[in-house]
Amino acid sequence: MYPMYPMPYTASHVMMTHPNIVRTVQNCESHCEHTSAMLLRYPDIQNRTAQLQLLHDCAHICATTASLLASH
Repeated sequence: MYPMYPMPYTASHVMMTHPNIVRTVQNCESHCEHTSAMLLRYPDIQNRTAQLQLLHDCAHICATTASLLASH
């Protein structure tokens, strides 16, 4: 019989089954930072504070995730 909930994956399992996942998450961080930098050039920056905060949060989450995955 299968367990009711799937077993959690360990970081080493993720690294073995998806060897490019750290690079993919790092690319996500890079895209969030790049988009944030582009938005800072827009003239209506005062109207984009929520958007900038979400991009900053996204980059932070991606960086933390990549770091944790890389450390196994």
